[in-house]
Amino acid sequence: MKNMRARLSGLYGALFFTIGIYLPFFPVWLQARGLTTGEIALVLASQIAVRTVSGPLFSFVVDKTGARRRVLIWLAVLPFAGALALTFVNSVWLIGLVAVSSAFFWAPIVPMTEVIAVRGASDHGLDYGRMRLWGSLAFMAASLGGGLALDVIDPGEIIWVLAASHGLILVAILCLPKSSDPARATSDGAKQVRIRDAVKLLVSPMFLVFLMAAGLTQASHSVYYSFGTLHWQASGIPGGVIGILWSLGVVAEVALFFVSGRAVRLFTPTGLLVLGAGAAVVRWSGTALDPGLAGLVVLQLLHGLTFGATHLGVMHHIARTVPDHLHNTAQALYSAVAGGLIISLATASAGPLYLAYGANAFLAASLMAAAAGGFALLLVFRASAAPE
Repeated sequence: MKNMRARLSGLYGALFFTIGIYLPFFPVWLQARGLTTGEIALVLASQIAVRTVSGPLFSFVVDKTGARRRVLIWLAVLPFAGALALTFVNSVWLIGLVAVSSAFFWAPIVPMTEVIAVRGASDHGLDYGRMRLWGSLAFMAASLGGGLALDVIDPGEIIWVLAASHGLILVAILCLPKSSDPARATSDGAKQVRIRDAVKLLVSPMFLVFLMAAGLTQASHSVYYSFGTLHWQASGIPGGVIGILWSLGVVAEVALFFVSGRAVRLFTPTGLLVLGAGAAVVRWSGTALDPGLAGLVVLQLLHGLTFGATHLGVMHHIARTVPDHLHNTAQALYSAVAGGLIISLATASAGPLYLAYGANAFLAASLMAAAAGGFALLLVFRASAAPE
């Protein structure tokens, strides 16, 4: 199990190093290739929207075949090829087509990795937070290093770093043992997931409330993810400092993941969802005021709650409330609806909002987080009658 923990930690590191390059700097690369603000928002939103299809699709394939590792390998190969292809295309439509196609295959990798990690935590006593924090540390290294590099390299060269990081993901997946594959349904009582099971779970009222609570909080990050770096550049903040600002949030996230076991026991999964939504209201309201560098430092540290607490709440809520044989399905549905549909709509809206209102677009993010808090409180009230 120690070997499995190290391999999963390495995979998390590769995954989130890539995300640490993609989130802050892919919009910068798109701008360098001549895309307008609206076109950037459309490409980013379309990349997120395809999760609503690819997550459930490949989760179903894994549940049917039991070949998770083999599927993951192909899911890593194709985005790597797509990143290389982006270095050769120039038209807006070709860039969008390749970027969205790559995202279609990339999107299921993270939720599939989460299933392996959460199952390892449940069955073998592995500490989920201690494995996941390596992803946060890698994200921090990527955003900090990328910010420093942005001061000395042409923005058009960013795509080569992104391609290399996709190569690291492929290597990490090749290192996963075959034991990471799920058990297939057999005559000894293991349950086979059926489409009607997924539909029944999706239309369950409290599962829908959960999706809205988590999805709206995570979607409130859309303006930040899409235009945070561009806004700070326009405000005169150097690239190296921008990298530090992104990294500060991840420092707080790492600290939370390091004590994740105690945090879940203290707050409960639903309590963590409330905490994340409340922190997001404060964070985005403050960011809309353009508080200056010192204020941004404080607000960025809230990322440990806005993202980290919400993420922990999601993982443990699914583990505690969803039947074992539906964990893959629940992760896929969460990724598709909360991590795909809701965030893609928010990202598509981020472009027009930022173009029209600048920093005040963050006020819309604050309102979104407030709505998430309302849904999370419904989960708390439900849990008080039947504790998790």
